[in-house]
Amino acid sequence: GYLFAIGHEEKPSWRCPWIGWIFRMDDEEAPWWGWERLERFHVDANFFYGPIPDFLASRWPKLRSLDLHDNRLSGPLPSSILRLSNLTQLQVQLNDLECADAKDDGVVAGLFAHPRMRTLNLDQNPRLCGSAPSISHIEAQLGGTQIRLGGGSRLGGEL
Repeated sequence: GYLFAIGHEEKPSWRCPWIGWIFRMDDEEAPWWGWERLERFHVDANFFYGPIPDFLASRWPKLRSLDLHDNRLSGPLPSSILRLSNLTQLQVQLNDLECADAKDDGVVAGLFAHPRMRTLNLDQNPRLCGSAPSISHIEAQLGGTQIRLGGGSRLGGEL
């Protein structure tokens, strides 16, 4: 949870670790990995850390919405996330996600090509790269990343 300083800017000035969950995201023993009918997993503003596991798509095949923003996640976006046929929303902003390979645009480009995707927020992951179309039907936020728009500029922005 957050503690706000009244009368200051809207951003929280401090986050209390006693009110948030502290878990390694790829811990296969976590109870939620057994919830195979899960459609929404929203654990934003906690203390999840480590990589988003590649087994996510096989454990949650019905997943429609994944909100992991403002945690401490690292590593690349797993390519298996592209197998989530019902995924409409992915929010992973404010983490430390990165490229699997600087030459591979696959996962980010695949998310933009995903037929059901509507909301994609990759904002403020400074080491995340890939490419995104200049024009898209998806509401996307890419600022603070190395994602190239339309194969050109390396600086992301709001589409």
